[in-house]
Amino acid sequence: LSYLENKRLLKFNFNSETKVTDLLPKYIGDENSWSGLSMIMGPFIDAYQNGYNLLLEDINLACDECLNFIGESIDNGKINVKMQGMQNTEIIMHPDFRLIATQNPNKELNQDFITRFQIIDFPAFDQYELTEIAKGLAKSFNFNTSDQFIHDLIDFHMNWSSKDDDQCFTIREIAATIYKLSDGNNCFDIIMAIYGGRYKKQQKNKLKELFLSYESFKDMKPTEFDYPANFPECFHNKNLEEVYKAVHFKKGHGVIITGTEGSGITQLAKWVAQFHNKQLSTKGKDEFFCVCTEETKCSDFIGSQKPSENRESGQELIVFKQGFLSSAIEQGKWVVLDGFDEVPSTICERLNSLFDEKYDGAQKEVETPKNLEGKPILMDENFCVICTCKIDKISQMSPAFINRFDVIVLENQLENIEEKELRDLISILM
Repeated sequence: LSYLENKRLLKFNFNSETKVTDLLPKYIGDENSWSGLSMIMGPFIDAYQNGYNLLLEDINLACDECLNFIGESIDNGKINVKMQGMQNTEIIMHPDFRLIATQNPNKELNQDFITRFQIIDFPAFDQYELTEIAKGLAKSFNFNTSDQFIHDLIDFHMNWSSKDDDQCFTIREIAATIYKLSDGNNCFDIIMAIYGGRYKKQQKNKLKELFLSYESFKDMKPTEFDYPANFPECFHNKNLEEVYKAVHFKKGHGVIITGTEGSGITQLAKWVAQFHNKQLSTKGKDEFFCVCTEETKCSDFIGSQKPSENRESGQELIVFKQGFLSSAIEQGKWVVLDGFDEVPSTICERLNSLFDEKYDGAQKEVETPKNLEGKPILMDENFCVICTCKIDKISQMSPAFINRFDVIVLENQLENIEEKELRDLISILM
């Protein structure tokens, strides 16, 4: 809508830790200022006083204090701002200012706040709509195929989605599948990675049976698999092979490898990330690995404002220090976040927008909430995050976060092991 109106669009993502002060002007370090500081408005104030469109993502995660502030700013048409070291400032709402908010229906807003908005509800897509969207995606990705192929793909998607109430399948899976097909990848491998990777063997076989029942897919088979020449020496087995192939067909910039305690998910994630980092570049380190805990903060990943190391010799007092995830995004590295099920839900909320896939060919810009200078990070196309989590805890994680990932189950690698395979394993260990 902003594009059609030729209006500038600013965005702000809410989470349960957002405070009113995050919406107000802030001081940042400035080496060109005599005080070592300067003030920036932030997206809310910037849009409010200059008449831009403002998109508030996940508005239902905002605290009551933030909702009250937003409501009063709309009703009064002005905001009184008091900053330390300056007089009260009155900011007047521009007549062209427009506020757009989005939310998933997992938490309702209070009625007093809701009455200030026109509510637009998006129902689930029906089969005809998904088919038309899939045709449009195929055309935009230059994937030439028949209408029957698209029809069978959507019918499979709808059919399987109706059989599983625990997993969430959306248009993201359809877009990812068509995008991978446009690169010439094997359709069977793609479906088993994007749809089947999240299941254990029994359920995965049911999915495979349904997929092969369609006329367009009945003769499809997996490609022969060989481990890359420089992949770490390890015990080659069917379960490991399926997970590695699924990681290769990641739908976006993130995958979650899950399994039981001791199944090897951490080691596998490290091997895959190290291998790809060495293949991509000699620049920088080859390992970006973080053990997540309940004490992990978003600033550990993205970065935060810290006192400048040059404050003795220069004017700049505070600077934004990148977190290791920000560095990996810029360098195009693969990152492992081990035990991601341990982090607070607020971390997932803040990282949601990081894993929204873009298919327009443009380089993605990542907003960094704590970087008060407002400079986005340009995401390298090779960047990828591998999260690990225990299989019995994945249901406790944010559904909105999970849905942005390919979930891949690593089953017991010693299950139904044959004598020759056992001898190979013993040889490797010795």
